Amino acid sequence: MSLCLLIVKIIFNSCSADDVAVVAPVMGEPKKDGFSLSDFQINDKGLVLTCPLGHAPAKVKQGKRYSVGFDAAICDTCPERSRCLVKKGKKFCYLRFTEKNRHISKRRLYEQTAAFKDRYRWRAGIEATMSEYDRLPKR
Repeated sequence: MSLCLLIVKIIFNSCSADDVAVVAPVMGEPKKDGFSLSDFQINDKGLVLTCPLGHAPAKVKQGKRYSVGFDAAICDTCPERSRCLVKKGKKFCYLRFTEKNRHISKRRLYEQTAAFKDRYRWRAGIEATMSEYDRLPKR
C-alpha cells in the first residue's frame, strides 16, 4: 500500500461524514445570457420571495418540486422577460425547480465569495503535491 493511500485511509477512517466538506466548484456551466435561480430572492425554507426585479409571487406551491406563480400581467410587460426563467402557464407565469436546483444555486452563489476562493486556492497546491508524490520512483 502506498503512503498516499495510507494517509487518505487514516484521514477518512478517523473522520465522520459531517467532518468532510467537498471544496470544489459545481460541475457544469451556468447559462450566461439569462437569469439563474440565484437571481430570485429565496428564503431558507426554499420559498421564493421576489423575482429579480422585485415582484412578489401570486401563488406558491411546494411538493416534490417548488412551483411559484407570478402574475402574468406583470411578467408579460416585464422588460427582462426574455432573460427570465419563468414560463407562461394558463393562469400564471411559473418558476419551477427542485430542492437539488436550489442547492446548486446556493453553491454557485457561495463560489463567488472570497471565503470560497480562499479555501479553494489551497486545493491546487495539495493536488500538485500529491501528483509529485505519485511520480516518485517506487522502491
